[in-house]
Amino acid sequence: MCRQSQKAKNIGHNAKVSLTVNLPYASWDEIRGLSVGGKAARVTDAKEMDRVGQMMLRKFPQIALYAPADMEQLVVFRITPEIISVLDYRKGFGHTDLVNVVA
Repeated sequence: MCRQSQKAKNIGHNAKVSLTVNLPYASWDEIRGLSVGGKAARVTDAKEMDRVGQMMLRKFPQIALYAPADMEQLVVFRITPEIISVLDYRKGFGHTDLVNVVA
């Protein structure tokens, strides 16, 4: 993401973040996925930044059209999970199983 984006600024003020990963669904009763809460830390290692950039380009080649000319403007964050909710609404609307992640 862009170093000057609101999201990057927000993470700079408070590293607590959340994310979701889910399968496609047509109805809320079919929702399955993960909800993750954790802490974000900026990636500063040049080799790791390059590796992440290459993975993104392989998965989303069109991203090259939107990348800034000055790559120093990009920032990458690593998420360390603290709690994971396994969502499976097929077992009932809002059904989750919590998993605490021990570091």
